[in-house]
Amino acid sequence: MQFVKHYRDLNTNIDGVYNGMLKELQAQKDLDIVNELQGDNDGIPFKTIVAVRKNVPRAFVGALREVTFTITGKGDDYVVEVHTGSWFNNMIGPATGGAIAGSIVPVLGTAIGAAAGAGASTLLGANYHRTLSKEVRDLVEKNSRNKLNIHNVDHY
Repeated sequence: MQFVKHYRDLNTNIDGVYNGMLKELQAQKDLDIVNELQGDNDGIPFKTIVAVRKNVPRAFVGALREVTFTITGKGDDYVVEVHTGSWFNNMIGPATGGAIAGSIVPVLGTAIGAAAGAGASTLLGANYHRTLSKEVRDLVEKNSRNKLNIHNVDHY
């Protein structure tokens, strides 16, 4: 899943938003920060954080796999992109991922894998994506001098 938001006229402390998101990702015990990248593209600064799941055995059937956070621009005109990936989230049916997970990890067995595929584990990646969306909004509000409103943000 992904979201892209373009913020304007907020006079935002970009470093505050970036550092807040870095702390959020570091606080997750199941995630490991594997890459931080900072630079500029034609004079437009950007910062990126990539976090991946620490353990592989639980990383099946809708469980969060990775998170990428990027902020590009300056305090009055910037874009925030957040991408989250989940294991087997692009499968056709909810139990399909479980059957595949059961065949990949024989210890689980197809029945347990299918039950996990049909269960709430699929929501783990989606739930964390919603949490990050709210966290971005909170960080932008906290680190901006101007009030965030519908006229300051475009959603893509």
